[in-house]
Order: sequence, then C-alpha cells, then structure tokens
Amino acid sequence: MKCYNVLVVFVHVPNAIAKSDSACQTFYATIQSQCLQEGAGAIDVIMGDTNQSSADFTQRVVSVSLNTNFVNAHSGTSIEPFDTYQRSFKGTNATGTKKYDVAVYNADTVTLKNVIYLTQFIATESGAAAVTDHMGIGVHVEK
Repeated sequence: MKCYNVLVVFVHVPNAIAKSDSACQTFYATIQSQCLQEGAGAIDVIMGDTNQSSADFTQRVVSVSLNTNFVNAHSGTSIEPFDTYQRSFKGTNATGTKKYDVAVYNADTVTLKNVIYLTQFIATESGAAAVTDHMGIGVHVEK
C-alpha cells in the first residue's frame, strides 16, 4: 500500500521461513524486488505477523536483506495496548508471550511519530473474548 508517498508492506511470514535468517532475507528481498519492478519504489515500512524467533529478528534480517537501516517501531519488552487500562503483555500472540506482530521502518526514508498495539478483544456479557489470536499494530510515520 502506498499512502502519502510512504510504501507500506503488510506481511504474514510463514513459520517455515520465519526461523531462518537466509530464508527471511530472501523473502524480504523478493518483496522489495517486486515493489521496485512495479514502480512502487523502495519499502518504507514492513508490518504484520512476522512469526519472528527473537525480539530484533525482523529488524535485523530486513536491514541486511534490503541493505538499509530498518528500526523496530516498538522496541520495548512490555506492550501496553491502546485499548486497555493498566494492562501489559510480553507478546502479541494469544498467550501474550511472543512478539510476532511487529512493524519495522526505514530510518533513512521515514520518521516514526507513534506506534500503538490493539488487543483485538471485544466485550461480551461474561467478560472479553479474543477476535483473533494476535494483537494489531498501528504505526504513524512521516516521509
């Protein structure tokens, strides 16, 4: 998606690819190549379910594969979702333990203004229920 001249790529990295540096580097390089071929330009933001194996994995492999400086939009170890009050999580998966849903941005082309997580919970008569098994992420960047 391109909006205000910012190219954002939404990904879901398959588990078979997500644990390997070289497989992920090829995955992201292929996406970048396709964007360039179609005239969309270089990627400014990559976000989505990366199934990453460690906190800085996506930032690291994207930086290497695209040969530029990508930065985590949220680098903290505790996530305090926008739609909760005094609740924090260690991750974005269903158990709140692994940070799969991330955004990384090209620090050479855009500036991060804000990042939020959403729990994907809905209220029910007996409490809350998960709409999906992951948290959502929203990123505000400017070119």
